[in-house]
Amino acid sequence: NDVALITFVPFAIEVIKKNINKTHFEQNAKTLCMDYKKCLEKLNQKYDLIFIDPPYKYDIAVSAVEIILEKDLHGQHYLQVISP
Repeated sequence: NDVALITFVPFAIEVIKKNINKTHFEQNAKTLCMDYKKCLEKLNQKYDLIFIDPPYKYDIAVSAVEIILEKDLHGQHYLQVISP
């Protein structure tokens, strides 16, 4: 199962990478430190989990889901969680 973890905060991506290494999930996780829209546009494979650490002051959920569906990035066991 493949996972994409997206954030634009360099410190956060380092914490995420350390946690991935601790759980030995390196083979399945892709970490990306960039704007979520740019990142989703660059992705070209299906993922079972796409975690986006959004700028919480903006409502990005709708546009993120639209891009994921439009580009067919969701895997067979895709789980979508949107946190308010």
